[in-house]
Amino acid sequence: MSGNSRTPAGGSLEPMRTCVGCKETAPRSVLMRLVLDGDRVIVDETATKPGRGAWLHPDATCLDLAHRRRAFGRALRSPGADTSAVGLPGSSAPSTDRQQVGMKAHGHPMSPSR
Repeated sequence: MSGNSRTPAGGSLEPMRTCVGCKETAPRSVLMRLVLDGDRVIVDETATKPGRGAWLHPDATCLDLAHRRRAFGRALRSPGADTSAVGLPGSSAPSTDRQQVGMKAHGHPMSPSR
């Protein structure tokens, strides 16, 4: 059996996953799963799509941390993955403002301003 589960007081196992943003472990039920669809990172709302997944708390802080650390490409083993479609549940549009997530306008934290 995997060491990635904990037994709550009720006796049933609940899978634990690590958030790629804050690196804290949490029950799978409170995290959202992200997968690759071609070269784009998308939210797997049902957590059933095939392939490698990355788990993230559904809050802006963890999303920002994951973008700054380039955690999606590393977790999904696809360094060139397009994360522009990643958005939080309940938000009307994906997070595309790179200034907001610590990136320069050119998509790289170390790129010079033009």
